[in-house]
Amino acid sequence: ILNYTSGSAGEPKGCRHTHRSFLHSTAGLSLWHGHSSATVFLGVAPMYQIAGLVNSLNCAIYCGGTLVPLPRWDRTLAAQLIDRYRVTFAGIAPAAIADFLDNPALSQYDLSSLTRVSSGGSTMPRALWDRIQSTLHLPFIEVYGMTEAGTIAINPIERPKPQCLGVPFFNADVRILDSGEITVRGPQLFEGYWNRPEDDTEAFIDIAGQRYFRTGDIGYADDEGYLFMTDRLKRMINAAGFKVWPAEVEAVLSQHPTVQEVCVIA
Repeated sequence: ILNYTSGSAGEPKGCRHTHRSFLHSTAGLSLWHGHSSATVFLGVAPMYQIAGLVNSLNCAIYCGGTLVPLPRWDRTLAAQLIDRYRVTFAGIAPAAIADFLDNPALSQYDLSSLTRVSSGGSTMPRALWDRIQSTLHLPFIEVYGMTEAGTIAINPIERPKPQCLGVPFFNADVRILDSGEITVRGPQLFEGYWNRPEDDTEAFIDIAGQRYFRTGDIGYADDEGYLFMTDRLKRMINAAGFKVWPAEVEAVLSQHPTVQEVCVIA
């Protein structure tokens, strides 16, 4: 299968994935979340994009669950479908869930069937993480992955941490370089870019004779092995010699009560 990158760090590139690499993320996520034939999925993210393809479509097929797809994002329709079909699992990206919680009519819908809200794709501000907890009475289970590498890390269900990528996924060997860049190897990795051998050379690094994928993300691990991301390597702002990470500025601005959404661009 050829999944295309978003193009946020350059021109979109086709990623050559195999049945094995996709099944690893699919089976692993189904086990992690405890999916079964009783799970009702809300299909939110575009299903040509890796998060929507794995979290919604593939997991639903793999465990024999029910998939309730949204034709496109609509916060009111999402609430209606959760209420009507008793959706139990929703993989909703941070920007979409912020919009979902801002719906003034949200209290009109019965969302009590939800047992898990999860996703990734962008940084989850602490203020939004807390709103999910207080409104839906559920912790947000943040996942870290990308088109090239499938699922890299995920938060433990019983003890997730806010603004955290989680712990390394099944069989994922995650290393942080001296520069702070996160690298990973494992069965969920893609084979390489479609017709772009020069990009393959830049994308991988050899560590002790093993090939690791360079994510382009800067991060660190705490003393419990949880991974945190500072920002994208290519988003760093050089301000008179100081390294300024947009995600840090965004996190501060998002705490202001009159700020609904924020995006800092270099």
